[in-house]
Amino acid sequence: MGKHPVRVKIYKKGAIELMNSPSMQNVLREHTRDIAGRAGQGFYSSVQTGKTRAHGRVRTGTAEAAEKNQRENTLLKALGGRS
Repeated sequence: MGKHPVRVKIYKKGAIELMNSPSMQNVLREHTRDIAGRAGQGFYSSVQTGKTRAHGRVRTGTAEAAEKNQRENTLLKALGGRS
């Protein structure tokens, strides 16, 4: 490294605005819909804003999907995990 270290200061308010922005929500919506689609019928996705960032989730929507997920780790596999 050089003699002059680089200092970075995150503008917290701006970072929170970015992480909750409509464009970030669209990115999350796209990813969660893709995951729910790979998981199959009975799984659904949602996106909501939080205190510091937007959150995306994929959940089971039916008892059958919940049983399938428990038995086969469907959501984990839809994420690309191994089980």
